[in-house]
Amino acid sequence: MVVNLKCYGEKDDRELVGKEVRNTAILALSFALAFTAYKSIQMLQSSLNQKEGLGVTSLACVYACVIVSCICAPTVIKLVGGKLTLIIAWIAHSIYISSNFYPIFATLIPSSILLGLATGSLWTSQGLFLSSNGASLAKTKNQDLHAALSKLNGIFFTIHETSQFTGNIISPLVLNKGSYDEFQNVTKICGANSCPLSINATKIVEPGREVLYTLLGIYLVFDLMALFITLIFIPPLPKSKWSEEKSLKSSISSCFLALGDYEVLLLLPMFLFIALEQALFWADVTKIFVVSFISCPFGIHYVGYICATHGASIVVANFVLSRIVRFTGRHFLYALASVLNMTMFILFYFWTPEKHLYGGLQKACGRPKPMDDCKI
Repeated sequence: MVVNLKCYGEKDDRELVGKEVRNTAILALSFALAFTAYKSIQMLQSSLNQKEGLGVTSLACVYACVIVSCICAPTVIKLVGGKLTLIIAWIAHSIYISSNFYPIFATLIPSSILLGLATGSLWTSQGLFLSSNGASLAKTKNQDLHAALSKLNGIFFTIHETSQFTGNIISPLVLNKGSYDEFQNVTKICGANSCPLSINATKIVEPGREVLYTLLGIYLVFDLMALFITLIFIPPLPKSKWSEEKSLKSSISSCFLALGDYEVLLLLPMFLFIALEQALFWADVTKIFVVSFISCPFGIHYVGYICATHGASIVVANFVLSRIVRFTGRHFLYALASVLNMTMFILFYFWTPEKHLYGGLQKACGRPKPMDDCKI
């Protein structure tokens, strides 16, 4: 990310001086709390809301609207400001979690659309906030701008990615309090041979409503805590020329003009790969991977434990890779990430999980994800 130090006024710089790391940590904490709830319910959607594919459809609506939201983000931030953008996003998160108390198409789909429309502006505000603090830190400490941004990004994503661990630890602890009557004399077809959409697909035993309401209540509290921290402790986002001058028309045209840059064109294959991987992981994976490789052989109450292992590895990777990237360079990390991802896809294609192999799946899901951490 390239940031012009002159994009921020002197008054705004003075307000940030000496508070850059503190501001970043507080922002990261609010994100960690909100995404503790969201990432956990996201992984459980296909198992909790199996009827007519409601869970997966809701996730598809979220990410389809994110595309529109990203294009409109500069205009939204210009109109309402960076801090209010965060507040609106956390309210949308709270509404999405609340809609899962009574999950039908009329409640879950509109809340998913609202969440998707808020997400693009949310992450754009986050980027502007880190950029302004990074610019202030670089000027104050006389550091290289990229070094300052790498430091703050490392702090932010290390704290933020703890949500992968905390949220997925909470869900199994709560879900384990429920009773799960496995179907007797039923042959389960799990792993790559499983087809959750088929008529003869293995039925996943769902938790009782009381247990589910307890879990959703905990998630809602996390969202409200994120909203409270943002309201009280996060300062207003300093104004920048970028957010003031950017219009919806220029945002749309920029998307197409960027394709004329040969460096962007060379990055397109990687972007497409990441897009396909993320679509698989967050949409199809919740329907195929989570159901076929976790809920089917082990039960829905084991989803959290395995995903928590995955989350813990991301936290460690964020912390380590943000410090070694200056020595290895990003190209090495991109290559390593590609090899690890392809290895996992091949492994899951040939491997059929069984209940006594729970530890092996936990190790497989715990592999680091440097592709995510290359953004540092």
